[in-house]
Amino acid sequence: MAEGVAKNRCRAVLGGEKISLGSGVTLRIVRWNHSGDPAVNPEQHNAVELTKPPVPDLQNGGLRGGVAEDFPNGGGNRAFLFTVDGPQGRYSWFYQNSASAVDLHLPIIVDGKNYGAPIDNLKAAMKDAGLESVDLWIGTGGVAIAQLVAPVIKPKALLPVHWDGLWAPFFAGVPMPYADRPLEEYLTKAGIKLLKPAQYMDKWRLSKDGITAVPNDAVKKALGF
Repeated sequence: MAEGVAKNRCRAVLGGEKISLGSGVTLRIVRWNHSGDPAVNPEQHNAVELTKPPVPDLQNGGLRGGVAEDFPNGGGNRAFLFTVDGPQGRYSWFYQNSASAVDLHLPIIVDGKNYGAPIDNLKAAMKDAGLESVDLWIGTGGVAIAQLVAPVIKPKALLPVHWDGLWAPFFAGVPMPYADRPLEEYLTKAGIKLLKPAQYMDKWRLSKDGITAVPNDAVKKALGF
């Protein structure tokens, strides 16, 4: 395979899978969509899947990570619903790193196969897990996505990701303070706690008792943050 991982260690997930990770942890795969708009930037958004492993560059052995290059974005996006059944009780979180509010309610169709609408797939995963709400939503998309997703998963807290740009050098640290006033106002009205990231390698711990910030000074110091 492209990154040197043996084929027998790879598994395609198309959406709807329920995978036991051991120790009471269960992962449900939610077929999702990618940010963008089919009318504006279809190469970023539209449903496209790899048909074979990408071929590494012959000179440097690397893969091209740009839009519509070695890793097609549209159609390949997955979201993940985790549940943990621990000794003290159950807790859960939902993770997605991209989404398009334009057609989150419309079915994803690849090569004639209907993979369902992302928001309906999420509802199905929540039902299968027996959840009315999640303890944490790790996600992106601003208020447009929150208005669609939050009523389905009813999160107690939101940790925003993928908000800090695409091109700033990593070792320079977070290029700008987190800010999204429309989203903050929506979350406040909905009674959802906003966890504001401040720097790369910020750390939190989720348990049955909720989510708390955890110091991660040694790792930040090693990276120069």
